[in-house]
Amino acid sequence: GGGGGGGGGGAAWQEASQAARVEELHESLCRWDGFAGEVPQLLRRLRALHTLHTEAALFAQRLEGAEAREGEAAAAVSEAKRLMEDTRGSLAENVRTVQVSLILIPSLKPKPKPEPNPNPEGNLAAMGERMQALSEKMDRLGAA
Repeated sequence: GGGGGGGGGGAAWQEASQAARVEELHESLCRWDGFAGEVPQLLRRLRALHTLHTEAALFAQRLEGAEAREGEAAAAVSEAKRLMEDTRGSLAENVRTVQVSLILIPSLKPKPKPEPNPNPEGNLAAMGERMQALSEKMDRLGAA
């Protein structure tokens, strides 16, 4: 007889447990029902955030590419400046060589008969002036 009475109490306990579980599930559903109306807006926000995140990542990639191209351009400008300085140095050396040659060539030529040179120093001075003007133009180009 005592086992039968315990079985009856177990059924009541099981019913009470199920009722509590049903009540708990009902409360959860009621809470979720309040949120259900906000789910579409929440999904729109999440999609907008995803789009924004994707665009930000693309922007970051493009920015990195632009920075890399800027570095390459800066290196090219630096190399161009170096080459311009080399050219300027070579030009100055060539001017000196031409000036020396203009001075030395007449003394190296055999002089069959003296021809009047209207103004050899003036020619040399004019050449020097033209070379100076050219050098100044190169300086202005280098500064630009």
